[in-house]
Amino acid sequence: MKWSREIEEFVRWSFRYDMWCKMWIFGEKMRKAMELDKAVMTPGRRNLMEFLQDTFTLDDLNTVRRAQGMKGDATGLLRKWVQRGYCSYDAANNHYVKSPQFLAKHPKTTE
Repeated sequence: MKWSREIEEFVRWSFRYDMWCKMWIFGEKMRKAMELDKAVMTPGRRNLMEFLQDTFTLDDLNTVRRAQGMKGDATGLLRKWVQRGYCSYDAANNHYVKSPQFLAKHPKTTE
């Protein structure tokens, strides 16, 4: 037997047809599985503000930090968040409030 142009064309056509059939039958299941894998393999830590309520205290943030395996006090982190406009301090009630810009950029997801 000898390899010929017709055999090559048939092999290419057969491969493409086989892939088309698999995608037609299993494509939706594969897409869902790939989305699930992507969600599971998100690198790095999640934003700590995502774990907090819309209004929170320094103690709430320290509790979240400890739950995520972080050590130390979060006073410096809160100062950065206020400076960057992620939240603001309400002195009357002694708590922090997430900014509307942060809430618009990071909508709550139901998990």
